[in-house]
Amino acid sequence: MLRIDRPHDGQAVRVALFSPAQAGGDQRLLLTAGDDRLAKLWKLDLAAGQHRLQTTWTGHTGPIRSAAFSPDGAWVITASDDRTARLWSTVGDAQQEPIQLTGHTFAVTSAVFAPQTAQEEFRNLVATCSEKRAILWKFDPAARTVSQARPLSGGHTAGITSIAFSPDGRRILTGSQDNTAKLWETATGREILSLHQHRQSVNAVAFSPDALQVLTADDDGRAILWPAVSWQTEAVAAPEIAPAR
Repeated sequence: MLRIDRPHDGQAVRVALFSPAQAGGDQRLLLTAGDDRLAKLWKLDLAAGQHRLQTTWTGHTGPIRSAAFSPDGAWVITASDDRTARLWSTVGDAQQEPIQLTGHTFAVTSAVFAPQTAQEEFRNLVATCSEKRAILWKFDPAARTVSQARPLSGGHTAGITSIAFSPDGRRILTGSQDNTAKLWETATGREILSLHQHRQSVNAVAFSPDALQVLTADDDGRAILWPAVSWQTEAVAAPEIAPAR
């Protein structure tokens, strides 16, 4: 067992993530972040059972709520109560200034990269969410630039807590404190349908790897598995879908 004691000096750790698998075999990166407003990148040698702190990223002025690695592991995005998300490079000079994503007026609750399996037109997208609004961003890693692509707004009536891309990148799923999850079309930002079976805030959403199902979970202790096979077409008429048993 490999243990990292008090990685954030006893303050709450909100994020603990492995980097995507790399060609280096047993050499992996681990990310931790939390209420101390710091994100820390650790180098792990799983074979030797050793770890060392590679870098500490500073800059957020509020607790870090969530984070994610890019599919190739070259970037990390962090989301914070300071109303920003930031992109950090894990390669080269790790102390270079992060790329800031500004545009939210409340705490940024979640941030994700489009998956590696996404269609080419969606592959460099990043999504963030805050309050009732989610934003899609176009990220150019080579140029170190990011720009707003389009918002996802006008659907939820309370704060968005979580966000996820479908494996092909064509759909986005959001969970909200309004007790619903919503499906969006990535290319246009339009709402496709809502899922209404939850009785309390929907705090987590995810697509299955084959995109045939989605999973949502709430404050009431319920997790619902929904059949999503019928969502693959452009025309989806039913606003409410019965959950899978």
